[in-house]
Amino acid sequence: MSEEIKNILNSTVNQIALSHQATDRFEKHQHRIAEEKAYEWSRKTHELRTVWNAPKRHATARELDWNSEWGLVTKRLIAKIESGQGLLAALVGNRGAGKTQIAVELMKANTNHQRSALYVSTMEWFMAIKSTYKKNTDQTEIDIIKQFRKPNLLVLDEYGRRSDTEWENNLLFELLDKRYSDMNNTILISNQKAVELIESLGKSLASRLNETGGIIECEWPSWRTQIKPE
Repeated sequence: MSEEIKNILNSTVNQIALSHQATDRFEKHQHRIAEEKAYEWSRKTHELRTVWNAPKRHATARELDWNSEWGLVTKRLIAKIESGQGLLAALVGNRGAGKTQIAVELMKANTNHQRSALYVSTMEWFMAIKSTYKKNTDQTEIDIIKQFRKPNLLVLDEYGRRSDTEWENNLLFELLDKRYSDMNNTILISNQKAVELIESLGKSLASRLNETGGIIECEWPSWRTQIKPE
C-alpha cells in the first residue's frame, strides 16, 4: 500500500472518529437540554399545585374510569379549556357523581400545561371578602376580586350553599363577569337542579354560561365509593 493511500485512509478514519465525537457531544447536549426542561416542568407544576388548594382526596384519586360518561365529560371540558376561548361552565346534579373530581382533573390538566388553577368553595370566597371589613386590614373587596380574577382556571364549589342575597349576587356577578371578560376559565359546582342554578345566576350570567360552556347535568350513578386515594 502506497504512502499516499495510507494517508488518505488515516485521514478518513480520523474524520469518521471526529464525526462520531461530534454526534456524541450533540446527543449529550440534547439529552441535557431535555433533562433541564423536564426538571423545569416538574418544578413549575409542583409550584402551581402547592397553592392550588385542591382537595387532597380528589387530587390523589386513582383508578378513574375515563371511558365512562364521567370521563367523556371531563375530556370534553379539558378540550374546551385547551381551545383558549375562555370557559364558564357549571356542573350540577346529585352528590357523589364526581363533579368535584371532574374539576380537579381539569386543574391537573391545566397545571400540566403550566397554567394556574385554584379551587375554593363559594363560602371561602365570601369569607375572603368579609375579611376586608375588619378594622386592621388594607385589603378591599376590589383587591379580593382582583386576586380571584388571576387564576387561569378557578373552581367555585358548593355554589348553591349561600344566602342568595343581593350583596352576594352582586359580588359573584362582578367576579364571574370579570373572569368572562378576561377569557379565563371558571367552573361552578352545585347540587342544585339546572333550573335552580339559572335562577340564582340571573339572566346575564346564565347567558354567558350558555355561550361558553353551558350547564352539565351529572346524572349518572354515584361512584364516590369507587374512588381510591393513592
